[in-house]
Amino acid sequence: MTRGYRACVWREVRRGQRRMLVFAVIGLIGLLLVQVTSDQLALIPGVLSMLAGVLAISGPLGDLSSDRLHGYFEFDRTLPLSPRVVAAGRLTGAAIRVLPIVPCAIPMLIGFRRAEAPAAIGDGLTFGLLPVVLLLLAWIFVWVVLSLNARWSFRHLWWLPMTLWLLPQSLPAILPSAVNRALAHWLTETGSMIVTSAGKPGMVGPLILLVSGLLLLIFLATTRLFAAGLLHYRYDPSAFGTVLASAPAHELVSVGEGAVLAVARLRLRLSTEQFRRELIILAVLFVVAAAGPGATREFARRYIPLLAALLPGGIALQLFVSRSNGQLEGMQQLPHPRVAIGVGHLLAIAVMALPGAVVLLVTRALDGQAPTVEAAIGLWGWFVAMAWAAAAVGLWIRARYLIYLLGGMTLGIMVWIGLAGDDTVITTIAEGIERFAALRRSLGPAVPLGFALLVAAVGLPVFAFALSRYEHRPA
Repeated sequence: MTRGYRACVWREVRRGQRRMLVFAVIGLIGLLLVQVTSDQLALIPGVLSMLAGVLAISGPLGDLSSDRLHGYFEFDRTLPLSPRVVAAGRLTGAAIRVLPIVPCAIPMLIGFRRAEAPAAIGDGLTFGLLPVVLLLLAWIFVWVVLSLNARWSFRHLWWLPMTLWLLPQSLPAILPSAVNRALAHWLTETGSMIVTSAGKPGMVGPLILLVSGLLLLIFLATTRLFAAGLLHYRYDPSAFGTVLASAPAHELVSVGEGAVLAVARLRLRLSTEQFRRELIILAVLFVVAAAGPGATREFARRYIPLLAALLPGGIALQLFVSRSNGQLEGMQQLPHPRVAIGVGHLLAIAVMALPGAVVLLVTRALDGQAPTVEAAIGLWGWFVAMAWAAAAVGLWIRARYLIYLLGGMTLGIMVWIGLAGDDTVITTIAEGIERFAALRRSLGPAVPLGFALLVAAVGLPVFAFALSRYEHRPA
């Protein structure tokens, strides 16, 4: 059993060992850059370094989602080991894979200390306690999300990530003021007690035992849930509603007349099927946003725009999944220009952006903002631009390209600072933001429409290039 557990851990670690090394190097480079920049700009390399740490967290989560999507999760079920041993091995390997969050977090903490709070965070917190706390929180998050996905799949828990993000932000507005004050007092006292205890030699041992016991309980609970997911797993070829294994008869009829309408019809049909689950939640949220009890209306009004963005954004999601499972080869083999295939996707996004803009307009009307034609056109333009950019870039970009992009941005900023000076860079960025805001106010919907046209013109050749170079590589 021990040998099988070690094998499962090693297999999970090997899947992400290259990314672990890259993220660790990014953290070390960020640590170097944050030391040579000024206090005002020290947060820039620190925040970019922390983004790499977040990407490290996404590695094991993405691998498990890919395993479920492709049916590779069946391999874990067939191993001659107990499901709990396999689950414990994968969760332990995932914990090892997120270790780069420590070297990636230290530059951010140093940058924050230099830029915002020079006396609030000492060396002990910066290099010791806070990175470890972030690592422990990352472990808990990864274990919980992995076990939930293994047991039920995010096809059925699509609402969970948004809720985990929005609910903590909305709780202060939803809970009574007395409860908020009590929670704030408890958190402050608990944090002060932990920091004070960590500084006392006699309290370090009990504190470590307490945290270790809590981590062990969470690990055992998530291991059991993950193991239950292994036992109940059945391959679902219709995940995310994007499988094209059965011939799309209605769309194939129109392929001979051109790829634009055929592809657009296909993506619109899949988007409609994909969004059926969200319609019920959207209707409930509209009722809560219009006449909900107390501050729950605020939560609903912050949730609805995400569902509105999913309408055109769902087409980008279809492309991500099709690229991952190899079904994009069907689009690649169509006897039509690849630019025409891209125009079909762009047309489908433009159509789905219409109900997205309407949903957002209704939400704004509930907040007291009268809907106007200019606002509708502007929202439609932003939705088209953002969803098409996500579709084109997501079809092309890979993890290493994203790392190159972040590294190039960091290097460019550092060179700019070295040549122009800190004050000039800060002044230029602030002036650019003010000018863009003034341009939006003066030109109105012309700005999002122009941006949508620019993104469409740039995105079409990117889409065609990515589709021509696509080659399915099973995970």
